[in-house]
Amino acid sequence: MGMRRTVLVSLLLVWALLAAGCGDNADTETLDPGDAPTTDTTLAPTTSTASPDTEPGDAAPITSVADDDPMVSCPSGTSFPLSAVDDVPPIAEAPAGVEAAMRTFLDNEEGAFWPQDGWRVLHETADQVLVVHIGDRSTAADTGLSFMTLEAEGEGWAWAGASARGDCPLKFQLAEGLGVVEWTLDPDHPEPAPEDNLVHVLAHERACASAQPMGDRLNDPVVLADSSQVSITFSVEPLEGGQDCPSNPSVAIEVDLGEPLGDRRLVDGREVGVALEDLLTES
Repeated sequence: MGMRRTVLVSLLLVWALLAAGCGDNADTETLDPGDAPTTDTTLAPTTSTASPDTEPGDAAPITSVADDDPMVSCPSGTSFPLSAVDDVPPIAEAPAGVEAAMRTFLDNEEGAFWPQDGWRVLHETADQVLVVHIGDRSTAADTGLSFMTLEAEGEGWAWAGASARGDCPLKFQLAEGLGVVEWTLDPDHPEPAPEDNLVHVLAHERACASAQPMGDRLNDPVVLADSSQVSITFSVEPLEGGQDCPSNPSVAIEVDLGEPLGDRRLVDGREVGVALEDLLTES
């Protein structure tokens, strides 16, 4: 517990720096989207809906559930406040009725393939309980992380779904109404040198967008720096309504860091820098 608390405090200090600097957008130069290469990733045909609540540039890119407690998520979408990892009690300490609701799933044919015990309470509210199971990482049979959601129903609880993944590198969530933009260094330019204050990147909208370029929907990046790293966070105003999911075009962008990079690392500002499974196994 002590080590996990130390890690959590450090992460919350990083979050405070992010929150304090969210309003300082860096200058950018967006090249003609038609000149930018298209990513190779092709998503399965599907649709998504989005209803942005913000005007471009109005919101800080990263949000928090409270003033000093940011929301984080796994790549699968499972989300919870960062502070949840500081106390993850066994399922026996869950609200009355939660464990019985879990058994309605675990005792059926599909549930038989899921971990039967060792579940822990990751986060709970009045309406929902999120439980987690971490496999035995010392064995070849490690099943990774499993999650289960229970929702309030009448005066009790009901099983509402389960998901599993091998790992969970934590990411800060964006503010409501903003879409995720992933970026990589532009291979058409040399990698940034210590004396460079300009960085060339390719930005890519993650959500379904019917292969439309981001254009004016792309918000200016937020650039934050400390002694060891420089983070760049992009966000986009999602398209309204249902969208198809062909590959979205990437956009070539020149980001002004405001100062030479030096020997610091360049990172995506959404990266928390630690995996959930590592925090859950700290003593």
